[in-house]
Amino acid sequence: MPIYRIAKLNIQIDPLYSQTEKRLAPFLSQTADYDFDASASAEEVKSYIEEKEPCPPYLAEGAIILTKICKTVLSDYSGMFFHSSSLMLDGEAYLFTALSGTGKSTHTALWRKRFGDRVTMINDDKPIIRNIDGKFWVCSTPWMGKSEIGTNIDVPIKAVYVLQRGEKNTAERVSTARVFKQLLEATLVPNTAENMQKLLELFDGLFSSVPLFLLSCNTDEEAAQVAYNAANKELIMNIEHVISVENMRQSDAQTIENGITSAELMHRAALGIFNAAKFVGKVAIVCGSGNNGGDGYALACILCENGFTPSIFRVSEKFSKDGLFYYKTALSLGAVEENINVPDPFAGYDIVVDCILGTGFRGEVSDEIKHVIEEINLCQGFIISADINSGINGDTGAAPIAVNSDLTVSIGYLKTGMFLNDAPYYIDKLRNADIGITLLREEYKLVDYEMLHMFEGYNSISMTIEEFYERFGYTPEDGGIAEKAAQLSAEQGKTVVIKTEHSAVIGDIKYVYFCADYII
Repeated sequence: MPIYRIAKLNIQIDPLYSQTEKRLAPFLSQTADYDFDASASAEEVKSYIEEKEPCPPYLAEGAIILTKICKTVLSDYSGMFFHSSSLMLDGEAYLFTALSGTGKSTHTALWRKRFGDRVTMINDDKPIIRNIDGKFWVCSTPWMGKSEIGTNIDVPIKAVYVLQRGEKNTAERVSTARVFKQLLEATLVPNTAENMQKLLELFDGLFSSVPLFLLSCNTDEEAAQVAYNAANKELIMNIEHVISVENMRQSDAQTIENGITSAELMHRAALGIFNAAKFVGKVAIVCGSGNNGGDGYALACILCENGFTPSIFRVSEKFSKDGLFYYKTALSLGAVEENINVPDPFAGYDIVVDCILGTGFRGEVSDEIKHVIEEINLCQGFIISADINSGINGDTGAAPIAVNSDLTVSIGYLKTGMFLNDAPYYIDKLRNADIGITLLREEYKLVDYEMLHMFEGYNSISMTIEEFYERFGYTPEDGGIAEKAAQLSAEQGKTVVIKTEHSAVIGDIKYVYFCADYII
């Protein structure tokens, strides 16, 4: 008697009709062992036609076999029938359930149109879901609906959608309770309390590990993209951290306490700046009194070691301890110190590196530093800001005046102020240099700016930063925009997007993200 591999099980079936044998053929297994028998007898077929549904005998046989499989899978193999159209995209399964005639097959056709050869149909009507070692799989069956579209494959589940027609395309993550009626209608409801408990446990397990969405959609191709975006935000969660200045300060101190010297971190910061840009021609380095200035002196050392003769411009007579070491070293290696208090001090320089004020800067810049910032902004060279543009508040991004950089090289981790308020208008391009600082605590995540529409695309609250200030009584100097976005998102149960022209902060229930169109 033939054995068929269905839902990751070996099932013995003895077809009575050639049409049934043909349908089962793609699932034929060469094994001799089987888990259970699901054959339909001639008496069962006759009874089905007489008592349930007048139909051709081979259709009755198929219905009996499928029912036997589904009931046995539920009672003995942690699985359930799930009426849905299911597809695989990039190795993961997406399931769409709805009442017949709602448009499940129409919607999955939009996915094939949108994503092309990346899509493989699993089963267009009657797949089985199984929990195998804590992981949920959708498994095709020989019964694939009117379209007869499907493939004999088993695929881990990425997301499940309850489909409904709508004028606009929205995908809202929902609880099992919210759509429980629709979920029950998608499966075979057991007639015993024991199996009903098993079904409920499967629902609980499935939707504790797999997101469940209520998808309102029309027949535009955009509907497929909205559905995909809703399930795939996690793909961009862990790219890079965005943190507060205080977290950076504490993480830096902890790293030093754990054995990496502050001088070594300063050298790594300088090397990160050197590697982030293509240095050519005459280079001016403008240094302040703190560790940001020290990064500039260390950069001067690296430039000297690579055949450059950098010019050092000091805006203060003070040094940090490590800054003084690298200042003296740079001069010994051939760096030249120039007078900043002359007209047009940066004329003729190809690159000017801003190392005046770091992320710890607060308040207003002094008149002396304001003058230097204005001179940098007037020069014709390529401007690089070390860690952050001098004048920008590292937490809030507020800056009445700041260096206009062509490139800002963040040190260690990106800071929140690089995305907020005035900062996007002073930073042309931004990249981060990892210097091996161990992060003390995670705060926020960076996401790709091109993915911003994913957060705005379904039932979200979106506003400009100006609208945010007006609505909640904030000012640019106030901190806590990220925390407020998170609070609003949790209270409303929706994604909250607060945007500038070039960046955004996103509260998304459990996470807060930042993005900008100038990240490289």
